[in-house]
Amino acid sequence: MVWVSMVIGFEIFLCIS
Repeated sequence: MVWVSMVIGFEIFLCIS
């Protein structure tokens, strides 16, 4: 699903920042 990929990407973004 598209929203799943967006959520995963957002989680990674939070981990990086």
